[in-house]
Amino acid sequence: MKETPNEDIRILVVDDDDELRVAITKLLQHEGYSVTAHPDVTSAARCLAGNEAMFDLVITDVVMPDISGMEFLQLLQADVPDLPVILITAFGDLGDYYKSRAKGAIAYLCKPLEMDMFLDAVRRALKHRRSNPLRPPARAQREGASIEAQNQTNSRK
Repeated sequence: MKETPNEDIRILVVDDDDELRVAITKLLQHEGYSVTAHPDVTSAARCLAGNEAMFDLVITDVVMPDISGMEFLQLLQADVPDLPVILITAFGDLGDYYKSRAKGAIAYLCKPLEMDMFLDAVRRALKHRRSNPLRPPARAQREGASIEAQNQTNSRK
């Protein structure tokens, strides 16, 4: 894959629909993003635990077998309020749209996803992330942690 400006952007995708999860992953990878995908919130939450700085964006389905995407959004907002979240659903209605936005979702998209609209939502969410003053983007945090680890190693010598 050729180098792109998106290569350092990491996105977590959570959807129990295998075909859609793979399609979203491939689309985002084609756009140059680094993608980690999980079939349920439980495994995604385990991946995130202690590694919140590794991701720049979370995209999650609303209706999931273990924990709903809306509940996951609330957990993320409590733990990492500046991490943007896009919700996707096959069962959306206007009330859920307003609830999701009130709870902090950057976008609420209905399936079947229109790819241009989806990618536009991803770009807007990442722009929001970069402009959020609470925390630098994940890449800067990863680099800072790496530099800090090097400094600790060097100070022990």
